[in-house]
Formats: sequence, C-alpha cells, structure tokens
Amino acid sequence: MCDASFLVVVQCEDESLMAELAEKIQYPHWPIFLGRKSCIPALPPFDGIGDHTSLTDALEKHPARFLNNTSLVKRLVKHPRIVLECKAGEGIRRRDQFKSRKYWLFDPRYSKEELLKSDLQVAYLEGGVT
Repeated sequence: MCDASFLVVVQCEDESLMAELAEKIQYPHWPIFLGRKSCIPALPPFDGIGDHTSLTDALEKHPARFLNNTSLVKRLVKHPRIVLECKAGEGIRRRDQFKSRKYWLFDPRYSKEELLKSDLQVAYLEGGVT
C-alpha cells in the first residue's frame, strides 16, 4: 500500500455530532496509525467539513492531495473506485461488522462500488521529491 491515498467522507444530519467527530479526529486520545503502529499517516487525517448534496458529490469535488512527486503522475487513476456504505439490500453484503469480539460474531454490512464520474482532481503539496 506504499503511496496509497484514501479519502473518507462522513455524512451526518446532526451538526453537533459532526463537530465532535471533527474535533476527535484532529485531537485524538491515542495516536492514529494505519494497520501497524509504525505506519502513521503522512498527512493529518482531517481535511475539513463541507456542505455537499451526497457522499458521491463530496468525493467528486474534493481534490486528491499528494506530495509533489513526478513519478506518481504516471500511476494516477483518472476515475478511481468509490466504495459507499448503503442500506440493506442496496449493495453487496459482507459479514465484517463486529457484533461480539468475545465470540467472534459478525453482522452484515452493505456496500456498493462505483467509479468516479468526473476526472480526478489533484492538488500537490509542497515537500515532495521532484
């Protein structure tokens, strides 16, 4: 997963809950890591709150942020895959939502996959290797 980039969008009707989530991700109680404690995010995990009509709209309008690296440009996918969680029956069912760690029971979770409709917008950050 070297040089991988992920964008997570959270949709919520409750503005106070969204503000609390934003604060908790910016100032976590424990350090954030990706899989292993030695794999910390290269960029801060919070990139702002926006007002969008849907999750897909938010993903399409938000630019992908990468360190300035010319070798990366050749490998960019113009229409990356989007994975959206959805209601039961609307997508593929996966039994990977923990119900009980004691008995290793899992509940179903539904998701669907799409491709980004418009071309991926890219914003390069300073500090990368050129």
